[in-house]
This record gives sequence, structure tokens and C-alpha cells, in this order.
Amino acid sequence: MVNVDPSAWCASPGRTRLLTVRLSEEEYERVKRMCRERRIRTVSEFTRLAVAHEISAVVTVSGSAERDLSQIDRRMERLNDCVDRLAQAIENFASQFRGRDLTKWSG
Repeated sequence: MVNVDPSAWCASPGRTRLLTVRLSEEEYERVKRMCRERRIRTVSEFTRLAVAHEISAVVTVSGSAERDLSQIDRRMERLNDCVDRLAQAIENFASQFRGRDLTKWSG
């Protein structure tokens, strides 16, 4: 379903490109029916709306992926900090036993 404001895509002097699309008779009839149902004046206007919808969907997905990657990056940094603190704690613990004979240690 295309939910783009048709007034944003009215005829504009800046439109200079032509897009040709081949449809089966059945597809064309479905497009015409959708135009009537949505009160879209022409198949061309419907096509512009559909293209605009797909373009905005790609931008939305791209932006969402960027936010997801940013969140993953922050989580990885926190995990790295935890691993560094754990390594330091292990090093501090191990340093207490350096130079000692641990073969006699029974726990």
C-alpha cells in the first residue's frame, strides 16, 4: 500500500525524466483499480507515488541500520571495557602468587 501525500508529487516543471514500465494486462488492470480506490488521478501519478514510497523505505531502512550499528558499536566498547577490567583483576590476583612455590598449596 502506498501512503505518500499525493499533493507532494503534483506535476512539477522540474520533472524531466521519463520512466517506461512494461506490465501484463492483469497488472495494469490492478494498477488502474488501485488508482480508482485511492482516488489517484493517473497511472503516472500512482507510479511516482510508488517510487517515492520505495525510495523513502530504503532511506528509512538505511537509517535504521546505521542506528543499529551504532548501538552495536557502543555495546562492543562496553564489553571491551569489561574484558579489560577482568584481565586487570586476573593480573592483580596472579601477581600475589608470583615467585611462590604453589606445588604445596592445597587450596
